[in-house]
Amino acid sequence: MPIRMLPFTAVAVLCLPLMSASAQDADFYKGKTLTVVIGTEPGGPYDTYARLFARHLPKQLPGQPTVIATNTPGAGSENAATYVAKIAPKDGTVIAATFASQPLNPILSDLVGDYDYRRLNYLGSAASETSVCLVRAGAPTTKFDEMFKTQVIMGGAARNTASGYQPTILNRLIGTKFKIVLGYPGTPNIHHAIAKGEIDGQCGLGWLAMKSTYASQLETNEILPVAQLSEKGHPELNAKGIPLVFSYANDERTRGIMRIVYAQQVFARPYFVAAEVPPERVSLLREAFMATWNDPELRADAAKTKLEVEPVSSGEIKNLLDKVYASPPELLKAAQATVSGK
Repeated sequence: MPIRMLPFTAVAVLCLPLMSASAQDADFYKGKTLTVVIGTEPGGPYDTYARLFARHLPKQLPGQPTVIATNTPGAGSENAATYVAKIAPKDGTVIAATFASQPLNPILSDLVGDYDYRRLNYLGSAASETSVCLVRAGAPTTKFDEMFKTQVIMGGAARNTASGYQPTILNRLIGTKFKIVLGYPGTPNIHHAIAKGEIDGQCGLGWLAMKSTYASQLETNEILPVAQLSEKGHPELNAKGIPLVFSYANDERTRGIMRIVYAQQVFARPYFVAAEVPPERVSLLREAFMATWNDPELRADAAKTKLEVEPVSSGEIKNLLDKVYASPPELLKAAQATVSGK
């Protein structure tokens, strides 16, 4: 072999494993079944988003695998998260769709799974949210300013879910007088309890989800948003004059705790695969994730059910989680104590 050919031959040989790995990874999903494990009860907003994602994902992945969705509720999505992070195959065929609070559970909850939350491979989030407190028209008061002296009954799921701890932190940080009733399996159950007058409302439901879940009741003013759990708020709610809870915070420490807790609103519908999934496959899934939520056909289906899609990239989630986890330890402890009610 002529000497002048050696460098080119060497380069070609070195590239072969990379090319083979890439080709193998692109063919991996052909004939496979991919499962989206939803950490909530059927019927709620998280379930609706995840099933929409599962329907449209196949065409965005090489090999167009079959994609199914299944529900594994419990412990504020921790049952589903632990299954995907610890038990399920680590080959990129199992995706978790959890509550927004799940990535921050080590900070916000003592119900923590046995895995490293920060090593999970987040694919992105289907949307960002501005969470609200809402009440029925027949509540003791429908004005947030009066909820500092008038008791309103707020329903929630588990203590470590948004509907469970959001009213708790408002009681502790700014002095609302909510009575909190926990134990509802999910948003549809809370919705039913509000309709029956069993409870007056809930805190922690995203405005986009609220518009979908309570569409007819919003039109007739049977259900009313009364406060935004946000620093800047949503343009629609700002225009309606719905107050921001940050405006009731009296000091920077209180605002710091709120920023930690409300960070999850940026990644309101998070999806991830296990830390051990091969990097090349994670990259494929991340590209497919964003392509799926930006697909015009998915957008059209979302509009039919009044779901607003606003995908957040994996990089944005990582940057925000790094920032939150790097907060001063005293502030992180204060946030956890406030959420737990201890």
